[in-house]
Amino acid sequence: MPRLIDKINEYVERLESPIDPRIVEGRKVGGPEYDKFFKKMLKKWKIKSYKDLPKNKQSKFFDEVDKGWNAKEETD
Repeated sequence: MPRLIDKINEYVERLESPIDPRIVEGRKVGGPEYDKFFKKMLKKWKIKSYKDLPKNKQSKFFDEVDKGWNAKEETD
């Protein structure tokens, strides 16, 4: 089962896509609550995109996102 960080990476990579970025493998993920939470985390880290961070900081960023987000259907 993919880790949440992998799902987040895929989600963020699709944000600029013309296709709805919340569609992953034919099902909707994220949603408005997640969008709001993710934007809050970007603001907390004072960045506009996780890609603004050096590679060694991206992992810490997503660890914090993973720790702070409690999805209804998430299993670890």
